[in-house]
Amino acid sequence: MDAETSSRSSAVVATRGRSTLLIGASRDIAVCWQARQGKVWISVAGVLDYATRDVLAVAVRDALAARPGHLVVDLDQVRLLDASAIGTLLQMHELVGRCHAALRLANPHGIVRAALQATGSLPVLVGSR
Repeated sequence: MDAETSSRSSAVVATRGRSTLLIGASRDIAVCWQARQGKVWISVAGVLDYATRDVLAVAVRDALAARPGHLVVDLDQVRLLDASAIGTLLQMHELVGRCHAALRLANPHGIVRAALQATGSLPVLVGSR
């Protein structure tokens, strides 16, 4: 495996006894989740696009195993969000709803918020703020 391939591969790291689980990390994205106050918080940093969207989908599916009532996806550190990633977020929103939970995005700003507004998905994923 060359250095380019290695730097783009996702890693799954689980640490028993700790509340944070790193789901995936590459040169472009890092996703981890943490259960706190009856919610699961999924933090995303980097670029969320066609090449990295599956890392987020894995995090949401893994977090659902904890049977939370609410999942919050924090986009504060996301610098780019493309249409395919928005599609994945909408799919995850539906999946979470079928599991009798709620998914909401937190801290979308700048180009990320603009992309959500342009696609009409902001009210669905963030709420009517």
